[in-house]
Amino acid sequence: MRKKPIALWVCTLMMASGVALATPRQNQPPPPPPPPDTSGQQATVPAEQPTAPDASQKVADYNSQAQALPSIPPDPRHPAEIKALRTLADALDAMPGTEVTKQSADGIRKSADVLEKSKVTDVHSDTTKEALTDALAALDAMNTANAVPGLADKIKTAHDAVAKIDPSEPFLKEKETIDDAFVKIGDALMVANQPVVGMEKQPVRGQEEAPQPTIRQFREEHLFTTQWGIMAGGGYASFGAKGLRDITQNGGTWDARFILGMHTVLGAELAYVGTANELNGRMPGINNNAWIASNAFEGNLRLATPALRLVPVQAFAFGGAGYNRFSLNNVNGFNSSPLRGSDNTFVLPFGGGVQGNIGQHVTVDGRFTYRAIFDENLLGRDHNADMYTISFRAGYVF
Repeated sequence: MRKKPIALWVCTLMMASGVALATPRQNQPPPPPPPPDTSGQQATVPAEQPTAPDASQKVADYNSQAQALPSIPPDPRHPAEIKALRTLADALDAMPGTEVTKQSADGIRKSADVLEKSKVTDVHSDTTKEALTDALAALDAMNTANAVPGLADKIKTAHDAVAKIDPSEPFLKEKETIDDAFVKIGDALMVANQPVVGMEKQPVRGQEEAPQPTIRQFREEHLFTTQWGIMAGGGYASFGAKGLRDITQNGGTWDARFILGMHTVLGAELAYVGTANELNGRMPGINNNAWIASNAFEGNLRLATPALRLVPVQAFAFGGAGYNRFSLNNVNGFNSSPLRGSDNTFVLPFGGGVQGNIGQHVTVDGRFTYRAIFDENLLGRDHNADMYTISFRAGYVF
């Protein structure tokens, strides 16, 4: 009977000790959770971090604008073409490329600004062609850095389209040609934007390539690009055959010219030409102080060598046609000689010379001209009134 209470006391003591031991553990803070398993997971970029320009979208924007140009009605201020040029510059800036690409984009934006601020009466096609030529320079640089399949053919097609633009013709007269050039550049740009491994070359240290000059830089450094000018001068004049040459002294000539294409291979001239030759006393029946004058209006086509800054001398040849009038002056009395008082003739001038370019806007030239005269009757039908002149001029180029 005694064993039962003792067993109960033992059980009670063991249970109490277990509660006491358990209570401190419940008051302790729980252990920290294990670190999350990040194996196989990639870090995400914060939403506010800026991203690179979307070149594909910008190229597509330009291409859609270029494709729409042919269907847009002509506008003397060309807002659609100006917008397309600025989109083209943005597309070039967004694409991987060389320094040439960035320079070309800046040049295109400047041309767009010039177009926007110019008068509606300006030619505009020259500025537009200059901008598209900058785009071609960027495409050429991309093709050199990384030859994307098919890009060379697209660039050649674009070059041919831009070459058809005549910078001397008003924009609206060749809108179809200009808009087609926009489209062809867009076609090449789409091919150039195709993703290709190794788009940018990494030069070896110490062997970096020099930046390639743009077409605009080449023109500015090596060519005179101004187009038209005015010139005036004078020189020596003489009749070229017996008859009138036998009865006159050596005389003088003077002229004034408007020249279109001062620094181009092919040009045109409009000129007033005057001459004066005094009689030499061998013609009886007339005052020896009399003199023969001619006044002519002529137009010439001229063919010249290119105007290079490094060698600022151009050789040129010319030929044309015009109207000439002879007149007998200072007769002072009765004229019983065979010389007529006046004579209207047809003249064909031709010859050649040398032009020197003193900077961008000043030029001088010297030329020999033979003036074949037709329908002359100043001294009778049996006499030749052809003339030749050696003359010099100075002028200003705009």
